[in-house]
Amino acid sequence: MERGQALFTISIDRIEPSEHREFVKVVRRHLGSYVTNTYFFLLIACAVLLVWVFHRDPLSAGIFLVAVALYMSYSAWLERRRRQKALEETNLNLPAQFTFMENGIAVQSVGAEGFRLWQSYEGYVETGKTFTLGTSTQRHFALIPKRSLDASTLVVLKDLLQTKLKKFI
Repeated sequence: MERGQALFTISIDRIEPSEHREFVKVVRRHLGSYVTNTYFFLLIACAVLLVWVFHRDPLSAGIFLVAVALYMSYSAWLERRRRQKALEETNLNLPAQFTFMENGIAVQSVGAEGFRLWQSYEGYVETGKTFTLGTSTQRHFALIPKRSLDASTLVVLKDLLQTKLKKFI
């Protein structure tokens, strides 16, 4: 896998509580839209099937209703758990160094080292204090505080993200 030439590097020593709160809001808002749409369509499909089954056999309809309720409760619990884990693991191993390259982003930290191609990122969100990058699997996020950037690096990072990624929201 060709990484390409390094464009610039950002070092992050710590995440302020206000930056993390902003990040959590962004991620919850973005991920919530996927979950809401999925559950809505599942609920409509189950309602149609339930009406059809209820006319044929009320006992089967009751069993089906309980099974669907259990499945949807379990799915919602798994989704909340997955979100919480993604939020907790974001920039876990600080200090970290993000090296932005032509073909992706290399991350070095105390406990890990990795490289992701630009295609593995779904998009980014810019807020007043941070940039949040999310992968297409929505299981990994990178939080980059703007305070760790000088003015020229901030402009270069914005341009790079706009050309390589789409905005989440």
